[in-house]
Amino acid sequence: MERSGPTLALINGTVYPFAAPGKASGVFARDGVLEVVGDDRDVLERCDARTVVLDLRGRYVFPGFQDTHLHLLEYGRSLVSPDLRDVTSIEGMVQRGRDALARSAGARELWHFGRGWDQNRLAEERFPSRQDLDRISDTRPILYERVCGHVGVLNSPALERLGVRGDLHVHGGVVDLDDRGEPTGVVREGALNWVQAHLPPPEEEQLREWLRLGAEGLARGGVSTVQTDDFSLVGDLERLADFYFEEDAAGRLPLRVDLQLLLSGHRDLEALSRILARAKAHQGRLCRLGPVKLVLDGTLGARTAALREDYADGPGRGLLAFETRELVDLVGRIEAAGCQVACHAIGDAALEQALEAFETTGAGRRCGHPPRILHCQVGDEELYDRMVRLGVAADVQPAFVASDWPMILDRLGADRARTGYAWKSLLDRGVVLAGESDAPAETPGPLEGIRAAVTRKDLSGQPDYGWMPQQRLEVPEAFWLYTGGAAHVCGQGRRRGTLEPGKAADLVVLMEDPFRVEGEEIGAIPVGLTICGGVLRHLV
Repeated sequence: MERSGPTLALINGTVYPFAAPGKASGVFARDGVLEVVGDDRDVLERCDARTVVLDLRGRYVFPGFQDTHLHLLEYGRSLVSPDLRDVTSIEGMVQRGRDALARSAGARELWHFGRGWDQNRLAEERFPSRQDLDRISDTRPILYERVCGHVGVLNSPALERLGVRGDLHVHGGVVDLDDRGEPTGVVREGALNWVQAHLPPPEEEQLREWLRLGAEGLARGGVSTVQTDDFSLVGDLERLADFYFEEDAAGRLPLRVDLQLLLSGHRDLEALSRILARAKAHQGRLCRLGPVKLVLDGTLGARTAALREDYADGPGRGLLAFETRELVDLVGRIEAAGCQVACHAIGDAALEQALEAFETTGAGRRCGHPPRILHCQVGDEELYDRMVRLGVAADVQPAFVASDWPMILDRLGADRARTGYAWKSLLDRGVVLAGESDAPAETPGPLEGIRAAVTRKDLSGQPDYGWMPQQRLEVPEAFWLYTGGAAHVCGQGRRRGTLEPGKAADLVVLMEDPFRVEGEEIGAIPVGLTICGGVLRHLV
């Protein structure tokens, strides 16, 4: 029987399939699946009067980009919240907050949110406090998160509304106190998670709007697939899964969404079991379950990443969220449920703890997908060799190099800095890498991530030769992070990541050839088309 369904053809282009050496000029897809990747004649032979035919006029076609770790709903919310990433003083933060509240006068939402401040970039060289945010409003509760999303600051009305006092103790978290034993407003790691869990839950209408805004922003950057952890914003794993499943069933998902289910401990295992049952019954096309995510430590910028030795610029080794015995048991239960596991691990102590849990439990054997390290920023040769031996993959964030390089040496010292952010060393060892943005911690955009991986420089071109230039990737290697490597790490290598007959019709069309421009220029290449499942999601 002849197959029917919507068909799409792209012709007169330069197609990089990433499946084998060589190029093609066109592709043909039916029902969201590629049938032809070849020359224009082969493509046009498949077309009929209903086929949408697009003449690319020589533009450049790649597999659709994938972002293997971000926070989609929070990214969408950030687009309508104060962006604090470029503030250079607490005074500037206060003024930006006042301006935002003035624009939102009359809004239904009581709470006021913002994100992006970084004490390392502030003239005062300190964390903001509740007194600082009280100058924005002393009546409306405010939560401003640090750029990393692992530290937040609350104003006095927010502290009072949530009941945050000096005697509040949260497992794996810290509430900063002043000399009188009163909260300063700063909450770190598990304490921020506690705050987020006690915020008023967002309404369905808000979630849909944040999803729409976030997906549109990603499509403009050529992204057709994401893996997202939205627990901190929704606060209920089952509600979160149901939201995405319902949006998919109603045909409202504009890109592929794999859910990363964040577990804070054993108490979440029953919810995981119920979500797995729902996932089996789900009939949608674009949403599926991804890995179970565990957060083992914090971030370098906030000095909460867990290190094996003290920070070079101050006392302390950061925070570990789990005791090793507890983590091993939790990973074992996740493995027994048949789920892939992905551990946020930035410091070398967290990486070592994750590998211990993976090795003890045989993580990945039952589900058939590699256990993963999200971020994987600080390590050494021994830890990297252990990753190879255990078959552990890494989701790395090249944009972090551009953001972090001014502080890496201060935080880590020369020896640890030399083996950190070591994407090339990991690749050369045979560790499979995927690219992620952690948006809204960084602005999403695989082309900017590729630029950072290739140059190891920030947007101003610093440092001159790139941070640890021996770790620079070649352009094809950097592209692979966001295409084939991403698909493999997510256990989807047979379905996406390259352009081959039988794989998903997920494509991005670039207006310039990234293999013929300088590395510094890759991030500025315009995206002409983004296609997900054979449907146009972005068109210049």
